[in-house]
Amino acid sequence: MTISECIDSVLSQSFSDFEVIVGNDYPLLRISHELLGISDPRARFLNYAENLGELGNMRHLLEQSRGHYFTWLADDDTYAREFLALAYAVLKSQNFPPVLFTGYSIGQTPPKVESEGLSSRVLVLSGRRFLNGYLKRSFKVIGCYGLFDTNYLRKIGGMERLGNGFSPYSDNLLAIR
Repeated sequence: MTISECIDSVLSQSFSDFEVIVGNDYPLLRISHELLGISDPRARFLNYAENLGELGNMRHLLEQSRGHYFTWLADDDTYAREFLALAYAVLKSQNFPPVLFTGYSIGQTPPKVESEGLSSRVLVLSGRRFLNGYLKRSFKVIGCYGLFDTNYLRKIGGMERLGNGFSPYSDNLLAIR
């Protein structure tokens, strides 16, 4: 998996109202549309003079975001082609809540999900019910990969640092908050 494949999986979505902001934490190599062979104007590249670290990069990307919803992807992750269209349909059907968590799959081929019958696959949970299921691992959720109302995410401070360096539990705290 390459960063180009990650970005391409977003840019090739059937739903097209989004922006892609890539934060480059490696100061010795400037990334650009030309370097990655991407001509889509929805992609912006931010090349930092110094390494901000994972959480610093995430916070800076959140500050730069202009969209109503915000999420993160690591450079080795991809979206199924209908992901954003299905996520938008759920957000709209639920009157645009502050956060939408989705399941995920591991491997090269994502499962096929059709918009028909989608409502039977959506769980609307109170904070307590969500937290209980999340902590019991009753459903597959990665905290930082939720789709967050941008203003809500800014209000709660985005991802917090737990311990020294990036903690694998930082995204858990975000899901709990």
